[in-house]
Amino acid sequence: ATAPEARQLLPVLLAGAWDSAYVDDKNTLSRLAGVPYDSLEASLAAWVGVPDSPLRNAGTSWKIASPLDAWFHLARFLTRSDLDVLVAEIKTVLGEVDARFELEADKRWMSGERAAHSELLRSGLSETLILLALHGDAIGNVSDAASQVDSVVSQLLNSDDPRRWWSIAPLLPTLAEASPESFLAAVDLSLIHI
Repeated sequence: ATAPEARQLLPVLLAGAWDSAYVDDKNTLSRLAGVPYDSLEASLAAWVGVPDSPLRNAGTSWKIASPLDAWFHLARFLTRSDLDVLVAEIKTVLGEVDARFELEADKRWMSGERAAHSELLRSGLSETLILLALHGDAIGNVSDAASQVDSVVSQLLNSDDPRRWWSIAPLLPTLAEASPESFLAAVDLSLIHI
């Protein structure tokens, strides 16, 4: 990819996937791209339907076709600023407490409420943590990229609020893979508070 093409695709790589029906997903992508969401989506339209495109779009769902392949082609274009924004967005999106856990347990199933961010985005960002942990050295101009994963996982899980743990439960296997030591330390700490 050329540098301008890479800059276009970097937010997609970092997010992994998202659903444009969610306003907060669009806001996250806008911050990752540094441009309004409508401008980002317009620039991505050129990639849709192209043979061997790195981007997939179906309705309101967007996804990077092969995160690992894209990482090795695009990670070298990432900057410290890109990573700082990514880390902040991961903490916001994955750290959110699902509003349904404010309701009584027997009322949650019929709640029309949904989380502010889509499961697509939450899953995509958690998978980006794995790429960062395993292949952070592909980001040539940021020496400590991979080491940030431990800190992020620790901050996400070091909470004795059960709502936080329930909210992030579907992503626990991915977070454990991204940072096994931080994950186990957080589990140990949470068991003390039971």
